[in-house]
Amino acid sequence: GAEEVALDLALASRGYAVSHPVALYAAPIAALAVEPPPLTAFAQWPPLAIQREIWAEGGIGPARQAVMARAPEPRAALLARAQDRAAGAGFVAVADGIAMLHALITLPAFRRQGVARHMLARAAVWAAAELARRYGKGLKSMGVRSVLVFLLLLPALYLTLGLFPYPAVLTPELRVL
Repeated sequence: GAEEVALDLALASRGYAVSHPVALYAAPIAALAVEPPPLTAFAQWPPLAIQREIWAEGGIGPARQAVMARAPEPRAALLARAQDRAAGAGFVAVADGIAMLHALITLPAFRRQGVARHMLARAAVWAAAELARRYGKGLKSMGVRSVLVFLLLLPALYLTLGLFPYPAVLTPELRVL
């Protein structure tokens, strides 16, 4: 809409250009924070070499990985496993009651096996714990600001999980961020 055009123009005037258009999807963390099956997804920092390799294979090169490294804490690298192998990688960070998921990559051999779903669940469980630690609130009392926001890479998966386009979640309470 008009707001997006205005933002694009403002960024262009500062020398920025669109390289990979994205859309944002969001859902309350409580809706997604279900422990994934054992040994299917992990969250830790710093990323392991295999996570960096998976990102590189998925087009997330050194420059984008450096941005993740500069993100303020708390942050975590996600690692998914399937068939006793590394199967995917992702990144999640928390700021101002919002968790942002980025660089979610599932290796081609493991697609359509629940790998991305397990990483999303691990990201939500991790984010809920970080938000509780940081803000001293239980998951149920975190309110509308506690959402997990996803950069659009897997719209079909996101919709099956009950996520919705991010502008729809911008209630008056969230607009003040």
